[in-house]
Amino acid sequence: MGMETTSIEPGSVLNVKSRPPRVITDGDIKLPINLFKHADVMTPLLSTLGPITSSVLKTLLLLKIEVGTPYRVRDVMIPMRDGVKVAIDLYFPSKSAYTRRQKLPTVLIRMPYWKDKLPLIGQAFSQHGYVVVVQDIRGTGHSNKTGINSFTILEREDGQDVVAWVKRQFWFNGKLGTWGASYLGMTQWVIHDSEDITCFGIQVSSPRNLWSQHNGLAINELSAALSRIQCDGAWFYDPMSLEKQERMHYYQYTTHYVHNPAKGMFNMPVGKEKFTLLDMEAVKKKEMVSIMKAVFGLDLHATKPEPEKYQRFVMELIYGSTVGHLSRFMPGMFDFKAKNVKRPYLIVGGWYDMFIRVSLEDFCDIRANADPFARKHIKMVIGPWAHGDVRHPDIKLNNVLHGGFADFIKNVINVDWYDYWLKDIGPDEHARIEKAFINAPPLRIFTLGANTWRWEHEWPLARTRYQNLYLHSSGAANSRRGDGTLSFDAPTTDEQPDDYLHDPANPVLTAGGNNLHIPKGAFDQHLAESRDDVLVYTSAPLPQGIEVTGPVKCILHAATTAVDTDFMVKICDVYPNGKSYNIDDLGLRARYRAGVLKPPTLLEPGKAYKLEFDLWPTSILFKKGHRIRVSVASSDFPKYGVHSNLASGNKGEYTIARQTIYHDKDRPSAVVLPVIP
Repeated sequence: MGMETTSIEPGSVLNVKSRPPRVITDGDIKLPINLFKHADVMTPLLSTLGPITSSVLKTLLLLKIEVGTPYRVRDVMIPMRDGVKVAIDLYFPSKSAYTRRQKLPTVLIRMPYWKDKLPLIGQAFSQHGYVVVVQDIRGTGHSNKTGINSFTILEREDGQDVVAWVKRQFWFNGKLGTWGASYLGMTQWVIHDSEDITCFGIQVSSPRNLWSQHNGLAINELSAALSRIQCDGAWFYDPMSLEKQERMHYYQYTTHYVHNPAKGMFNMPVGKEKFTLLDMEAVKKKEMVSIMKAVFGLDLHATKPEPEKYQRFVMELIYGSTVGHLSRFMPGMFDFKAKNVKRPYLIVGGWYDMFIRVSLEDFCDIRANADPFARKHIKMVIGPWAHGDVRHPDIKLNNVLHGGFADFIKNVINVDWYDYWLKDIGPDEHARIEKAFINAPPLRIFTLGANTWRWEHEWPLARTRYQNLYLHSSGAANSRRGDGTLSFDAPTTDEQPDDYLHDPANPVLTAGGNNLHIPKGAFDQHLAESRDDVLVYTSAPLPQGIEVTGPVKCILHAATTAVDTDFMVKICDVYPNGKSYNIDDLGLRARYRAGVLKPPTLLEPGKAYKLEFDLWPTSILFKKGHRIRVSVASSDFPKYGVHSNLASGNKGEYTIARQTIYHDKDRPSAVVLPVIP
């Protein structure tokens, strides 16, 4: 495990100064080396080669050659209702389409990552006959000299204002679609009820709270990435090199959280926050803006940039103890109601994406509660993808068009979706798209293992049979060398429990999963499974394949010597060669065992609790001859911040906790699998 733990009595209060945690390197968490960190190579390259590159992209998407030189109008500054101006770029199919004031359908993209980094998408859509409007949102990129980013709070109003501006322009023919992934999806969700928009195209995004879907765990690496995104756009007018970014205080500050477990080690009394995002859900927008000014000194309506003040705001909001992050929806989207959705939605997700749980909630919510027209025409596509990446041992270059990266791009930029809703296409093309996509069932999923696509009518699948896969051992399940097993048979005896020591100074390291900043997707888990502070339970080789498709749940009967702690659970597919690839992993911060939107409560040390919590949804065929593996630990760093096992509020203090997992006839621990017959 790398540090001496067994000689320290559990419960002894330690300090990061006298016993510092191990420092995690980029190599430890497999962060790739950036060969172009000294210069921003991609932005000028894409700008120069854009029409050629987009032609290649369109050939891939449409399986036919489509060329042209779009005409780009840069940095049109348009006012929002409060006087703040934002910058947009316009892409026309040709210069003549612009000069002749041609009527055309429009695709709107609103982003915080510099519109100059996205010419490829603008050119691809415009080559296909669209006017594309790409905006740097308030306070970011080329909009950062005329305002301050509102951290989504004013995103709805700004979105409405940009849509109203588009409707007044000479080219507007009454058809408007939206496109974008991640934050670009959030800028669509904020105007989810707009009847001025003909169709939505949202990828790997949700209006629901980023923090709340992790069962109370501190989303450490995601917080680092989110902080950098927010501050990058405020500080830099144009895209910058990684070398410049690394010199910024906010980048160095967040890097400590990724590499040093002590930096964000959780040790907070219950109820310390001044206010929570859940409290703000009941507050009117004007009051919300006033709170931001009173608590953080930030005027969201300011027309002059204040990057230093905004940086302090972001760091305090994300890393400080002022605001409790748990709520149903993100700021600026508190008023999301599926019943107000009236237009067709295409939602794209991935089984390894950090939004997949809530994206499926969005899909189900719209199908159940939206306007009948929207319910009829919602579509969701879920591939074997992570957040902008593809990594799984079965997804190789020879099937790049079937689940691989090219397939990912084709689904993210679904040209047929926009053509159907926004263009006056011919009857043959109309019929083709209707048959292939529009009239198909609402859900299309990729099943790992089988490596096939299929359409489904609902989620969860109506034919699902939930089965408990039980943990067993003789009390020595520590590491993959231990005696932990899995079986669909429930324990019938008083099996000995398993225990391990959770040392916050020596956390289990993240290897893949549903991440943003650090490597994501499926990775071999042999390093984590070799540790004695990881309990490992493995089935016998499967005599026949088992398909698991749907929401996955865990039931742990557990005790700890701590007053609060974390439990992490991971499900893996063990191949015949012995490699163990993560399929599903999540955990629970014990104080939130009743739910993240309910008041947290501490534990009674030594008392056994029944802990039930959701893991990520998935779809996988565990093939004949493969084995299923479940591991239990108490850390997953830097994906999640490490728990100190304390709740004293004394910064830098932590304790080693003895964790006990029961799996006897009265306290059976299991993962609940959605098995498809």
